[in-house]
Amino acid sequence: MTYISHEIPRCLIDEHQDFISDYQFVLLHKILEDKDYAEMVCDFANNGEFTYLDNSCFELGESLDNDILYEWFQRLEPDFVVLPDVLGDRKRTLERSIEFANDYPDTIPNGMPVIQGATPDEMIDCYNDFTEYSDKWPIIGIPFVYRWADKDPTLQANERIKLLERMDRECIDRDIKHHLLGTWQAREFAHYRDYNWIHSIDTSNPVMAALDGTPYAGIHGLTQKPTSTFDSIYDMKEEDIDLDLLYYNVDSFRQIVTGKFPERKYPENLNYFKYFTYSGQHG
Repeated sequence: MTYISHEIPRCLIDEHQDFISDYQFVLLHKILEDKDYAEMVCDFANNGEFTYLDNSCFELGESLDNDILYEWFQRLEPDFVVLPDVLGDRKRTLERSIEFANDYPDTIPNGMPVIQGATPDEMIDCYNDFTEYSDKWPIIGIPFVYRWADKDPTLQANERIKLLERMDRECIDRDIKHHLLGTWQAREFAHYRDYNWIHSIDTSNPVMAALDGTPYAGIHGLTQKPTSTFDSIYDMKEEDIDLDLLYYNVDSFRQIVTGKFPERKYPENLNYFKYFTYSGQHG
């Protein structure tokens, strides 16, 4: 089973988070800038929910400071913590991640290094560097932004498809878990169904699309990346959200990942007729 998490607006978390996500993926920069979010994240930890602590590299370009990340690692005791990395920079990513692991060795059993590089070869070298540094990593992350390709959603998604195909052939350690960070196009995940070494995925893509008012085209997802971001939608009001469309997109995403439309419980107030109309028109 591949575990999935989607970031959603604050107003939906109490009633809908457990229907939408398999685990909590929390963002360090949001913890620091929003007291309510920080309190909510602490509640996750206190209730024993399975949690990943992200370093906010994608949002900021590189991870927040090591001491801040470690402070929140201690406070939250997450199941996994994303180690410091720098987008597209293998050398600085290795320096920052290994410095963090050396300074805070108690994080290694929960640490998720993320591979980075300016070329596919550098990405694979970075992967090998991390696995050679320690055999104690429980999980390794693979990003979705690639410096060597134009920032076109299709080209970027195709680069990860090609990278994972190559890694599957050449270097994947099947004794550890792997996590896919984000996506440009959800349809890429249909290519990974036979990769049982992929443990988890986090992406806001189907939720942001719904908040933009855009239904997924069934298993094809979207051709463009949604314009909304987690920071821009976090304070949305529930009356401004089409829950039927949101659940349709979320379940279409799971269909892309698993190959079948999910059979599960839904909130009692969901408009099933409208929901399945989306499925019929766009599935």
